[in-house]
Amino acid sequence: MGGRRAATGLICAALAALTLSSMATAQTVVKVGLISSYSGFVAQAADEAQKAVDLYMKEHGEDLPPEVKLELIRRDDTSNPESELPRN
Repeated sequence: MGGRRAATGLICAALAALTLSSMATAQTVVKVGLISSYSGFVAQAADEAQKAVDLYMKEHGEDLPPEVKLELIRRDDTSNPESELPRN
């Protein structure tokens, strides 16, 4: 439930920043990153949070100015302990 609130909060903050900024003449792409646990034993919570973000965007996407496009970038924090991250 907390992940859903955090994701919704991120989108609301991005929308508020766009509203406060001046209107651009060219199309503006705003990228919002979502880092969550899409693998491992907690993947269900991340999947539910992603669905909540998708639903919010579907219902409120038209609230954006016409020249603004919101792009969501999803990344896995690899919470699965069986997978190792590459070491630098």
